[in-house]
Amino acid sequence: MTIEQVCPYCGIKLDRWPKIKSRCRICGQVIYPRLQFRTNKILLLKKEELALNETDTEEYFFIKKWKSVLMGFGMTETEYEQLKQKTETSYESDVIWDGFNQLILEYSKKADFGQLQNIYYSMALFEYEEGRSPFQSLKLSNQMRLKRLQQKKNKE
Repeated sequence: MTIEQVCPYCGIKLDRWPKIKSRCRICGQVIYPRLQFRTNKILLLKKEELALNETDTEEYFFIKKWKSVLMGFGMTETEYEQLKQKTETSYESDVIWDGFNQLILEYSKKADFGQLQNIYYSMALFEYEEGRSPFQSLKLSNQMRLKRLQQKKNKE
C-alpha cells in the first residue's frame, strides 16, 4: 500500500491522483484508489491489497459503532482514551469490552437496573457480532430486568 502519488506496481510518479480504478501509463497495471478511514488518506492499492483494506474498513466502522454505544451510556471520550491506555492489549475490541465492564460497575453502585439491563443487552449484541455466544449476557440482561421490576414494585 502506498500513500504517495506513485504506482504501487512500478513506483513511477503519477501525473495526478486517480479518482477511480485506472491503469498506470507505464506498466499498464490497474491501480485502485481507496480511502483509509483510520488515517483519512487515499491509498493507491494493488488488486491483492483490496481485501486487506476492506477488512480494515469493516473493523474501523465496527469499533466506531461500539464506541458510540459506550458514549450513549455516558462514557466520555476522555474516559475512553484513559481506558484504552490502561488496557494492555492491541485489540480495540478488548477496550470496548472493558468499557462495558466499567459501565456495569458505575451503574451497579447506583443500583440502576434499567441501565444495567441495557448494558448487558448491548454486550450480548457485541458478542454476537464478534461471533461469540451471547447467552450469558442475555441471561444477565433478563436478571437486571427482573431486579428493576422488583425495585419498581417495592417503591409502590
